[in-house]
Amino acid sequence: AYSAILSGSSNGMLDSRASVVYGGRFNVINDTFCAHIGAGYMNYVSAGRSAIIIGEFHSLPGTGNASMIGAGKYNSITDGMSSGIFIGYDNNITTGINSVIVSGSYNILMDSVDSIVAAGNNNTVTTTEACFIGSGELNVISESVNSAILVGSNNNLASVTNAVIVAGTLNSIDTASNTFIGSGRNNGIYAISVESAIV
Repeated sequence: AYSAILSGSSNGMLDSRASVVYGGRFNVINDTFCAHIGAGYMNYVSAGRSAIIIGEFHSLPGTGNASMIGAGKYNSITDGMSSGIFIGYDNNITTGINSVIVSGSYNILMDSVDSIVAAGNNNTVTTTEACFIGSGELNVISESVNSAILVGSNNNLASVTNAVIVAGTLNSIDTASNTFIGSGRNNGIYAISVESAIV
């Protein structure tokens, strides 16, 4: 009840309440409430209180709530809570809470809280809290807290707290908290090497 399709063609509104499709083609809001599709093509929303502003082939499925996809193509948020993808191509958030992918392509943010991928390609953040990837490609943060990779490629943070890689390539910090790598290539801090730095 109290839902509307305002313009466009071949759009669908299925068993949803207080929801709106403003325009576009082949957009669908399905079995949800307070959902919004602004415009675009082949977008889908079933998450409550969630929105797709514009773009193509975006998806907000599952039981998520209060999430948003701004623009781009092939972006998806599955079971996200208060999470967003602002723009980009083929980015994915799964079971994220208060987490964001700002831009880029093929980035993944999974099972994470208060975490961000700001830009770049093929970066992954999984099972984290308050972690950040600034940019670059093929960087990974997993099972970590309050840690960041600012830029670079093929850098890795695993099972750490308060660890930072600023830049470089193929650098790694694994199970070594309160640590820092400034830059370079093929540098590593491991295991019991806590409160350590490679500048």
